[in-house]
Amino acid sequence: MRIILVSEMNLAGGSGYTTISRAVAAGLGERGHEVVALGLNYNGCEHRLPFTLLGAEERFLMEHVRQLRAAWKPDLVLGIADITKHTDWRALMELDLPYAGIFPLEAEPLISPSEWTRTIDTMAAALVETEWATKLCTDVGLAARHVPIGIDTAFWRPPSPEERGPIRERLGIGDRFVLLTVCDNHERKNLPAVFATAGLLLGREIEWPAGSGRTRAFLSGSKGVTGDDYYLIVNTKRRPEAVGYQLWDLAATFQLQNESTFYQHERRAGLTDAGLRDLYWAADCFLLLSKAEGLGLPVMEAMACGLPCVCTDTGGMAENLTEGRGWLVGAEYSYLDPFGNQARYFADPCEAAMAVAELRSDHKERLTRVAAALAWAKARTWAKALDVIEEAFHGIIEAKAAPEAAGAPPAGSYTGPVAVGGAHPG
Repeated sequence: MRIILVSEMNLAGGSGYTTISRAVAAGLGERGHEVVALGLNYNGCEHRLPFTLLGAEERFLMEHVRQLRAAWKPDLVLGIADITKHTDWRALMELDLPYAGIFPLEAEPLISPSEWTRTIDTMAAALVETEWATKLCTDVGLAARHVPIGIDTAFWRPPSPEERGPIRERLGIGDRFVLLTVCDNHERKNLPAVFATAGLLLGREIEWPAGSGRTRAFLSGSKGVTGDDYYLIVNTKRRPEAVGYQLWDLAATFQLQNESTFYQHERRAGLTDAGLRDLYWAADCFLLLSKAEGLGLPVMEAMACGLPCVCTDTGGMAENLTEGRGWLVGAEYSYLDPFGNQARYFADPCEAAMAVAELRSDHKERLTRVAAALAWAKARTWAKALDVIEEAFHGIIEAKAAPEAAGAPPAGSYTGPVAVGGAHPG
């Protein structure tokens, strides 16, 4: 089968979409399919991936696909992106090429009819990254199926003591208890709550919400631990020009200037996979208090690395950590965001601090939940995801072939009058 794959493909350190699209394209290539990936943000660097990778600009995406369709005769297009990008690419779905989409949904509700449901309904196959979001689609009558995004547990794995020790020494962590957050610099990631949690664990009296004039302190109970040995590491992007967080300002607000380190990358840059894994291996707890998450790929990576996770009880984070695989933090309040009129949940830093204190002090409970998370991560193989994708592709091809076999013209073919000489009029 010949497949055009459209997605971010920033091999120098892109988002989770690069991780997913690279694994899907490589897996399909290894299964004998011919894949040409139109890589948004691909910088032309050398690679040994088992598929063809071409740099593409989003503004010329339609022309790129048309040229490939004419010269290469592909069977279908596979887009991997968030639902807003698929909506932007809806013109691709109107070509005489079937279009399959892989995407997350960040939160409920999913309103139908809407721009997003029209986009999903136009896809030849809608492959949703979480079970709960798949149900959102099917509940409003959309034909969607869940694709269980995989995790490479041969790479994302717990470290040995011999691997972990030198990394912590190189980072200058010493014996401190390290909280790690890996996320984009986006308002949805709710980084102030992460900083507030670290401040509470350090015994600070903080103002929360910031600017409210109300102060909070974390009072240690039977399971509580406060101390001066907590340390926060944040791996993220530099603040965008439009909306984002100034991390040093947050550190000053929550009195963490001497208890935090930031890895800030340009928009099209980031740590290598090995560099990111070093951070997971060095840390003691993964902390992500986003207002919403469609999948939560860093959570999955942290789980596979044996790192206990504390996350907001919503969306992909909740699906990853439910059934005793981590610690879920409830929301102080929620509201409907202008982005798709979807819910946003504001995690309670006090509850998050209690969860961190519990996992630190209760060794048996920590081991139990980490073991459950590891077992879950090991079961999330890319082979299972590729089986679902291939099944969807075969269904698309069979559905396309059926009307042609019955004598109906292929989708998108010209059916009007033919001028003398066989040329299409006009």
